[in-house]
Amino acid sequence: MEKLRKKLFWLIPLAIVLVGLAILYIINLQRFTAPPTEDWSRDLPIATIDGYHDPQVEVNEGQVDIIYSQNKELVKKSFDSDLREIKEEPIPTKVDSWDDFYVYKDKVFYFDEEKIMNGATTEVIAEAELFHPANDQIYYAKGQDIFALNLNTNDTQKVVGVSHPVQEIQSSDNYLLVYTNNLNRGQLTFFEKQENDQYKEVISKEVNVGASNKINQMVFTSDQNKIYLGVSAESQSSQNKQFFFLYSEFSIQNPEIELVDLKPYDPVTKGPLENISQFELRPVDGGLEVLFRSVGFTYTDTNDNQAMNIYSMLIGDNSEITVERRSNNYALASAPFFFGDEAVGWKEIADQNQYQLKLASSNPNVVEQAEKTSVEEYLVGFGMSIGSLSTSVFLLYFMIVWTIIPIVYLGVVSLFYRYKDRNRDMNNNPWILYLGVLIYVAGALVMRDHLFPANAYLHAPDYIKFAGNDFFFILLFALFSLISVKLIKRDWGVIGKYSYFLGIQYLLYIVVLGPFYF
Repeated sequence: MEKLRKKLFWLIPLAIVLVGLAILYIINLQRFTAPPTEDWSRDLPIATIDGYHDPQVEVNEGQVDIIYSQNKELVKKSFDSDLREIKEEPIPTKVDSWDDFYVYKDKVFYFDEEKIMNGATTEVIAEAELFHPANDQIYYAKGQDIFALNLNTNDTQKVVGVSHPVQEIQSSDNYLLVYTNNLNRGQLTFFEKQENDQYKEVISKEVNVGASNKINQMVFTSDQNKIYLGVSAESQSSQNKQFFFLYSEFSIQNPEIELVDLKPYDPVTKGPLENISQFELRPVDGGLEVLFRSVGFTYTDTNDNQAMNIYSMLIGDNSEITVERRSNNYALASAPFFFGDEAVGWKEIADQNQYQLKLASSNPNVVEQAEKTSVEEYLVGFGMSIGSLSTSVFLLYFMIVWTIIPIVYLGVVSLFYRYKDRNRDMNNNPWILYLGVLIYVAGALVMRDHLFPANAYLHAPDYIKFAGNDFFFILLFALFSLISVKLIKRDWGVIGKYSYFLGIQYLLYIVVLGPFYF
């Protein structure tokens, strides 16, 4: 037992470091691998795809198909109603490069260098400046005229012409949107398809997001006779950057566009989300769902805890919103898309030329599949823990003030015993140590705001962040350190014991509290 007590001198600090690091690692791993929200899965990789090409998603009865480019070839992967992969098959083609593609039944169409081509024959079907597939036809633009290519008959017809430049074409059900934008102004025109396959203009209007802002994206969707329009914008100045999401809904019978500025919030911090972009819309029961990417709170291997993730926003009555995370990754997520009714997908950069296609869902099968933790995630969690410990050393700077009183106390006591010529008595008087501990604790409690300010430990676990945590940890660590000193069997004086007491204090604060201070 006596040998063990002698070894406690180094065993105690070693145990503090090992136990503290183990607890920190478990917490970081749990946070890092946590699902984005309750009853929603973590990300599940489903494919590696070529960069810059977005996948095509087709939802059929009881099946979801996704078509993507992989190593300059098209691949079709099918999932059942429980989002289990049921088959994967290549799509034959004679084309090895393209800007965009569209698969309709057994036909493949490519858009490359302002030409629409038949993928089976490489025949050029039409010259086009823009390419927008929609169900059984492809809309494309030449100048200010919009054409439709019927994919069943291969017939082409001009459907509309507009008086403004054409930057993008979008469609939903029987409605067509043609728009252009320049900085803060956007000119858009809506059309409705009639029974004779002719298109009738519903509304043409200029929207303005403010002189100091600029439009990034406009997207619409429809539900019967109702149109939903979303507009993302940002301030033109790089200083005090602001991001906006504006929304309007109107009926075909009363086509008036009045944009409402919504404030998407971070579901974790409740603060505003930044850099809202790349969004999609779809009608849901009683409202609208917006799927978008944004910079929000995510536990990462850096102290800023910010990452580009995928979010879902439900817009209900009176433009009330509810925001939830759909991904919780430190990697850069982009190009989100709906994947059936209960899943979403997105891309993440895998390397210079390829992206990883990921899926997340509320489906129990996907939740179960995505629960597994990868080796990479274990390593990242360890790296996060080491990084947190390294930054926690800065707590020593804040604890310098706490050290002043013990140093003054020891100096005064030493001078007193030296003046009385009783240096040996000083080392044999245990009350000097006890009084020093009391003085240290009193000073720490008086100056506790240095280590326990109101803005610290914001993201600490519950066992650290609670009312009265300053008193609790100051007293607990002091008691633990004093017991450690008394347990150690060592030939040392009061100054040595007191220095060890202070050293254990500092180690506890650095290992237990330090990683969560910032």
